[in-house]
Amino acid sequence: MKQSFFKTEFKFSIWIATLVVVVLILLLALTVNHAREKAIVEQFSRQQATIAGSVANGIEDLIVNIEKSSLLLSSLHCGDSGAPPETVVSIQAIYDFLVGKVQMIVRLDESGTVICGYPDSHMEGMWDKSFKEYPFFKKIRKSHAPYIGKQIIREAAGTAGNGTEIDSIVIGIPKLNTEGEFTGAVLATISIHAIVDRYMYPARGLSTNDFLMVDEDDQIIINSNPDIIGAAARITEDTMTAPMNEFFPRETKGYGISLFRNRTGETIKTIIGYAPIHMSENLWSFAVVTPYDSVILLLRKASGNIMLGALGLIIAVIITGISIARSSARNVYFREQLKRLQEREEWQGKLLREKKTVEGITEGSPIPTFVIDREHKIILWNRACAELTGYGAEEMIGTDRHYLPFYTHKRPVIADFIIDQDFETLENYYGKQGITKSKAVEGAYEARDFFKELGGKDRHLYFLAAPIYDEKGEIAAVIETLQDVSNEVEMANNLKEYAETIQREKKTIEGITEGSPIPTFVLDREHTIILWNRACAELTGCSAEEMIGTDRHYLPFYTHKRPVIADFIIDQDIEGLENYYGEKKIRKSERVKGAYEATDFFKDLGGEDRHLYFLAAPIYDEKGEITSVIETLQDISKENEMAQNLRKFADNLQKELTENINLRKEIEELYNYLQSIIDNLPEKIFDLSGDGIINYVSRDIKKERGGASREIRGKHFTDFVEPEHREYMLEKWEAAKRGVFTPYELEVTARDGSRRNLLITPSPVKGTDRYVLVQRDITDLKNLENKYYESQKLAAVGQLSAGIAHEVRNPLSSIKMSLQILEKRIQPSGNDLKRFRIAQREVEHLEKLVNDVLIFARPSAPKKEPSDIKGILEHALAMAEKSISDKQIQVVKRFEKKIPLLEADPAMLEQAFLNVYHNAIDAMETKGTLLISSKRLSRDSEYVVIEIDDNGCGIEKEDLAHLFNPFFTKKRYGTGLGLSQVKKIIELHEGTVEILSKEGEGTRFRVTLPIGTKNPDNN
Repeated sequence: MKQSFFKTEFKFSIWIATLVVVVLILLLALTVNHAREKAIVEQFSRQQATIAGSVANGIEDLIVNIEKSSLLLSSLHCGDSGAPPETVVSIQAIYDFLVGKVQMIVRLDESGTVICGYPDSHMEGMWDKSFKEYPFFKKIRKSHAPYIGKQIIREAAGTAGNGTEIDSIVIGIPKLNTEGEFTGAVLATISIHAIVDRYMYPARGLSTNDFLMVDEDDQIIINSNPDIIGAAARITEDTMTAPMNEFFPRETKGYGISLFRNRTGETIKTIIGYAPIHMSENLWSFAVVTPYDSVILLLRKASGNIMLGALGLIIAVIITGISIARSSARNVYFREQLKRLQEREEWQGKLLREKKTVEGITEGSPIPTFVIDREHKIILWNRACAELTGYGAEEMIGTDRHYLPFYTHKRPVIADFIIDQDFETLENYYGKQGITKSKAVEGAYEARDFFKELGGKDRHLYFLAAPIYDEKGEIAAVIETLQDVSNEVEMANNLKEYAETIQREKKTIEGITEGSPIPTFVLDREHTIILWNRACAELTGCSAEEMIGTDRHYLPFYTHKRPVIADFIIDQDIEGLENYYGEKKIRKSERVKGAYEATDFFKDLGGEDRHLYFLAAPIYDEKGEITSVIETLQDISKENEMAQNLRKFADNLQKELTENINLRKEIEELYNYLQSIIDNLPEKIFDLSGDGIINYVSRDIKKERGGASREIRGKHFTDFVEPEHREYMLEKWEAAKRGVFTPYELEVTARDGSRRNLLITPSPVKGTDRYVLVQRDITDLKNLENKYYESQKLAAVGQLSAGIAHEVRNPLSSIKMSLQILEKRIQPSGNDLKRFRIAQREVEHLEKLVNDVLIFARPSAPKKEPSDIKGILEHALAMAEKSISDKQIQVVKRFEKKIPLLEADPAMLEQAFLNVYHNAIDAMETKGTLLISSKRLSRDSEYVVIEIDDNGCGIEKEDLAHLFNPFFTKKRYGTGLGLSQVKKIIELHEGTVEILSKEGEGTRFRVTLPIGTKNPDNN
């Protein structure tokens, strides 16, 4: 019974021990996992905060440099009508100095209009563009203070932008005159896309992170997720959602863990590293955001492997416990043997646990690792190594091909040399890679190397190979670990490049300060001189070598030690500043924030008595604290002396000025008088230089006072001459330069396409080498001249035609009467009767021709009376009824109601419209359509328009110009006088005639007649 109780108690104790061991193993694994996860997250968070700070400092330095450059530009002179060449050159020089950092630099006048700028690729289409309504311009104009902020600028249409909208950061500096009045601004813009390319994309490439920039209102400016740009940056932490600034202070750099929306819009747990960006009076933030899971992903894989190893160990412990429990039930006789066996099992279990633990840690480690034995055979090739190299453990373990992922041919690696203890050959192989002995691990060596296409990409690797000793202290194997340090190398290169850029900018600024003609010195927080430029040494007589590093900056100015303006600004002792410099009219600078200025007189300063102007301004660090103060000095002795001399001559100058003002008024009155005369002349006057360059054009609507408009002035006059006339004009110009000033004519094409005749008269300007060209439009004169010649010809033709017609009409009457008498007497038949009819028809045709000639040659004056235009058109249509019915013509009438009566001769108008009807009927085929309409030209117009449309054969284009010429006809029996009569009758009624036609599409005959002042208002 006692033995049974002993066995039960023994089994129970074994199970308790086994359970305790299992629990301890689980707690140990969880504790190690939690501690490692916390350490990795903490280390990664600090790294992200450092990256965010680096990018924020870069952006802030960029803004400060551009602000300083813009401040320098704001002090340059710029006239009301444009910029002097030195200002434009300065803008270009500063743009070149900031190449790649600034998008454009422009100078705005007080109304916000662009008057100069650079580069030309952005300025095309920007001239005369107004920024008056932009919020940033309103703020600068109101506050007279610099502005930095985000703004969408729409480019004017041109070669650079085609009216596109550009998201930019705007830096605006006000320009003030000596009275403190606003006279314009200097505007510099930085493309947000350029900031992303320069600073943020390199930072993003350092890890699997995202980034965002937040303005002072917690609105997101830049992010890879376009859906949240412009939205409020909100963070979720402990079930509470609030603006980002409430969880992470904007004024300092730091990091934290919270919920944030990723690039796909999903809210996940993230690590945020943030840093402030100081934007003048505003404070922006830059943050690097990384998913929490991506940081601890490898650690979790390793923890899983460790847990699997622990599980195997637990199973081994349980099996061992079961074996021991079963063994305890055996005979007590074998207790000693069982004890020895138990010790052996415990020893083996311990070894097994250690082996399993080591293998689990190594296999689950995120660090690529392999182990080779004394025969240079691979005995371990973990999962991380397989993922790095692309070679699995199955194909590598048991072989000596550990060189294969790294080299194209078989060669030893560091582990091989350590096994063979061949360190001399190790140096030969890895000398270029900087092989070094490890300081952390005894007997280990480390190196770095670069490999192309290792595991599918180019990599920088860090090797560490260490020996593994057996119980005898001999090397049993060598373990070699690999680390992909590509990101660290890239980060180091980026940081090196950034450091070089900062160093270059620092040297540039120091070079500008040292080479500046303005005497300058700088004090640090301890009131020690850190800069004393060459101009300051020349002014004071104290060299930089004896001043820099000391606090003796008072020495050139005062006999005893006392503070200067810079000392008070460092200590922020403004009250003391007023006490020391009150008599010198100390005042706060209007241009530089936190700066003070004053003037003072010094005897024997640098060997001369001088009046000096001081300006001291603070220099702030990234926290907004004063790190140093810069003070500039200007020798204004000559200005004071000049002011005294000017006061002496003030009275004389005032008298001369009064006389000049009176003289100028007289000259202006004379100029305005002469200008009015020239501008009201019908001729256009060109003032040309001896080379043919245009200096002045009269009656130029776009001209500026005293000269031609910008489009004309300064160009050669042949630039505005049609190509076919340039050679002719140059010949006349050369003749004028030889003294031949004969006027000449020129036919040109106007903008509306009409042809104009110009009379050009050249003449010299006495006492100068300039010439005047007087241009007169003689088109109307030419037309009158042609009409006069035409009327003379028509009058001659009319007289001749009237005479011939008068002489022919009487014989025709006799012939007609004789034919009628002979027909009655002879009573012919057959062919004889046919011939009589032909003769009579031809006589009637000639008689009609004679009557038409007489009407055209000697038209009688119209007998005007109040007439209804509708009745005239219908009466004329009735006279053509037979011709209409013969061809079955369809007539459509559209007469407007309430057309006033016309003052016209009804008979003459009926004859004119009858001729038009006959022409239309002759032009149409059978069953054609004739449209007749009448209407007022407009509601209040004093003219009536009559249109007669047919759908006949139309008129050939070349015949349109000859339709109203007498005797022009293409009819077989036509006289060619019908349309001539129509035009004559309409002109006698002070109307106009127009014919619109296309061959094959029909003809429109349009007549416009005046209503007349004597007409009653009723119909």
